[in-house]
Amino acid sequence: VGEHTYELLSSPGLALNMARGDIICTAIPDQHVEVVRRGGNFCIHVYADELPQDAVDTLESEVQTLLGGTLDGRYKGNLTLAVPASNGFEAIRPVFDRFREATGVQWYYANIYQN
Repeated sequence: VGEHTYELLSSPGLALNMARGDIICTAIPDQHVEVVRRGGNFCIHVYADELPQDAVDTLESEVQTLLGGTLDGRYKGNLTLAVPASNGFEAIRPVFDRFREATGVQWYYANIYQN
């Protein structure tokens, strides 16, 4: 986008407070990244040692078809998903709660914080 300014093309798996589509600035060394503009997505994280492939497939399918979201990253049992915030919490929660009930693994929003 510009010098020290970037648009995230996927939601980060370890960094909090950012999601796909956000515009971020990294101009000041040794300081947190600043979110300049929100891209309209929630980043949702799942951390586990391992996850059954069928549960991941079901979650990815439901996130895509019911919420218009994406599975942005996976490493072993860790998942990072981007879901349009326009769906609202009430529509998002049941999809991820079904995943939790099927796997016993908790999920959480990684970017509903202020800078």
